[in-house]
Amino acid sequence: DNTTLKQSQKKKILFQPSLQLLYNIGPRWTLSGTWFYYNQNPDLNTLYSGFIIQNYRTLSRYDNKLSDSYGNTGSLKLLYKEIMKFLFASIEFNYSQYNNEVIYAQQFEGSVLKTTLIEVNNSGDFLSVTGRLSKGFDWKKLLFTIDGSWNKGNTPQLRQGTLIEYVNRGGN
Repeated sequence: DNTTLKQSQKKKILFQPSLQLLYNIGPRWTLSGTWFYYNQNPDLNTLYSGFIIQNYRTLSRYDNKLSDSYGNTGSLKLLYKEIMKFLFASIEFNYSQYNNEVIYAQQFEGSVLKTTLIEVNNSGDFLSVTGRLSKGFDWKKLLFTIDGSWNKGNTPQLRQGTLIEYVNRGGN
């Protein structure tokens, strides 16, 4: 359909904008952030329709098609530092979101792993929060550090011909 083709061509951004932020709130506080938008085409491995030896046990063959993948990634970090007291703290938020025009399904045909693409729009995202607290002492150069993180991701996967949403969560 020519209408669909024209609409998909209009959506494409041919550059990858990014943004960086660094702001000193005061002598002890710093706020930094990054954001960028990306779009990418498949790599040579997925465009090559012949057989590729992945490792000593896997021979792969892709059904190839030129497709687009795009998304954005951003992070925001708040940092506290009290240098004379050897005290440091930070909290960081990271977020990634992506959209694909195709999804890959894998199927074994004997000893050959056939990777097939299926034209279905899909998207996923990932969020993580990381915190850190460090306190140093002059005595014997002692340092105590506490790290913690939490993350959540939504990833579409193709399982036995059905598109499912895989949700993962974790904490450290």
